Amino acid sequence: MNPKLELSEKEDSEKEAILKNIKDELATRKWVLVAELLLIFGLLYFFLPIGVYYLGDIIFPVIPFFSIYLVLRYPTIHRKKYNIFLCSFCFFLLILLGILEYTRLFPSYPNYPISEYMFPSLPTILIALGVGGVTFAIIGNKLNYFWAILSQRSEELEKKVKEKTKELEEAKTILEIKIRARTLALQEEKASLEERVEERTRELQEKIEELEKFQKAAVGRELKMIELKKEIKKLKTQ
Repeated sequence: MNPKLELSEKEDSEKEAILKNIKDELATRKWVLVAELLLIFGLLYFFLPIGVYYLGDIIFPVIPFFSIYLVLRYPTIHRKKYNIFLCSFCFFLLILLGILEYTRLFPSYPNYPISEYMFPSLPTILIALGVGGVTFAIIGNKLNYFWAILSQRSEELEKKVKEKTKELEEAKTILEIKIRARTLALQEEKASLEERVEERTRELQEKIEELEKFQKAAVGRELKMIELKKEIKKLKTQ
């Protein structure tokens, strides 16, 4: 099997595993946020009589509270569909608080007696719910817009990094090819140089052998000349 194909399949499986982990983590975070909102709703339900006693209405004070919560918790999900769900769930809880407040379905505390005139009227509650719905819609839209720009810039940056990485890989490949070519050329040059050295060595050896032969011949001739001179001298003396 082609090694490049195996590597590509391995990278694809790793990417799928990473995406699956991210989706699972986001789904877990979503339900964690829902649990947090339900806990907050429970606390607000038990503090609802106190809010009515001191403020005359609890819907308007809760809107900024939920808004701040959305802004602070949105970075943990930064997904459009989860953001819409979270804003809608906050608005649903706000409507539920308004219904409980209007129907007086909340605990009563002896230290905080609530008379009939303290309760907000239905138009006031509806106005508060409308303000809350518009506020949550604006917050959700702005957050989605902000994170869309951030995601776009992040994708552009990631694209540039990939392009730069590709360029570096291509440059690395070209450099490796050049190094291999240079290494091959050096090896060929080394082999050629060794051949020339061997050839030169053989030539020198042949010349040395010729010189040795010449030297032997010359010495032999000198010895013969010396013997001839001795014989000539001996003949003269006779």
